[in-house]
Amino acid sequence: MRINRTYIILTLLFMALVVFEYFSPKEPDWTPSFSKEDKIPFGDYVVYQLLPDIFPKSNIKINTGSIYNFKTNNSFENTSLIFNTDKFDVKKVNLDRLLEIAAKGAKIFISASDFSNELSDTLKFKTAVSFDALFGEDSLPVNFVHPKLKVKSGYFIGKQRLEQFFSNFDTSKVVVLGTIGSNNEVNFIKIPYGKGAFYLHTLPLAFTNYNILLRNNAEYVFKTLSYVSNRNVIWDENYKPGKKSSAQGPLSYISKNKALRHAYQLVLLIAVLYFLVNAKRKQRAIPVIELPKNSSLEFAGTLANLYLNNTNHRDILLKRYLFWTDFLREKYYLSTESIESKDAADIISQKTGAEISCIKEIIRRYKLALNNKYISAEKLIKFNKLLEKFYLSRI
Repeated sequence: MRINRTYIILTLLFMALVVFEYFSPKEPDWTPSFSKEDKIPFGDYVVYQLLPDIFPKSNIKINTGSIYNFKTNNSFENTSLIFNTDKFDVKKVNLDRLLEIAAKGAKIFISASDFSNELSDTLKFKTAVSFDALFGEDSLPVNFVHPKLKVKSGYFIGKQRLEQFFSNFDTSKVVVLGTIGSNNEVNFIKIPYGKGAFYLHTLPLAFTNYNILLRNNAEYVFKTLSYVSNRNVIWDENYKPGKKSSAQGPLSYISKNKALRHAYQLVLLIAVLYFLVNAKRKQRAIPVIELPKNSSLEFAGTLANLYLNNTNHRDILLKRYLFWTDFLREKYYLSTESIESKDAADIISQKTGAEISCIKEIIRRYKLALNNKYISAEKLIKFNKLLEKFYLSRI
């Protein structure tokens, strides 16, 4: 009996240790994974879930293989590729295929803190790093150049102190889209290539979970990616940091994670004790295991509450109108002057085939929102129904 009691006490102590390890506060994992599967601060789970809202009329696909496997005999005029990673460094065969895809009309969006020499030499640009903000605030200001997208207060990307920017490029061909830092260094550019274009961005942390949920940074992400709106949008999951090391095996991944490593060691120790102590065991009651919970709805509710708590219906209405005008420019090639002219309703109706009365009402309600500081939820709902009616009635 003394031996049995000793083993029981040891088992209870190990169980208590497991429970303590499980419920003890965990330090956030700040590893920059940029993966759509990761909900850690520097994962891309949130931005991937928001892609249907950013590109409401697009067919969204995922790329998990090499760029070389893309079939280039197809037309890429209505295709956009999105890469978000720490270092965009691909082999020459993949880079050649990417250039071929861009030349056929694709929009290539690459947000990375470092670009390969082959890519920078081909597109004729250089990057640099400024250490001016290294010992300053734990965030960097970013903004847009276009007056319709630029905000007076700017946007602030957290957990970023190094200003990575484009130090040299062909000003006769390159279009500057955004800036970074207090000195307004260029960090977002468009480089035309063949029938398509490259959209290069130097701050990939802006698209991670931590920063999208910080302040008004979701608006910055929406505006940035709206430049590459297209019928087909391909999100890359292949060119991510640590992909090769993660393929080494499950034990390699467990050994690099402190919590998993401790749990694995405890499992092995308990297994040894089990075989030593319970050579003749009695059947225990089988515990009821609850089914895994679907956190998708909970996540969607969290995002919805962000806007619900603010109750800023006017801001949402203005954003919806901005996305609508971007859609008109990208889909029907309407210029900003045409959209803002007195005959805008007639021009948009002729181009899209939508009802002119619906278009006039959209513009009228937008102008009312500009002149009012508060918009009720009912007016926002009516405005949204007008946009839905426009999308359904257009050619």
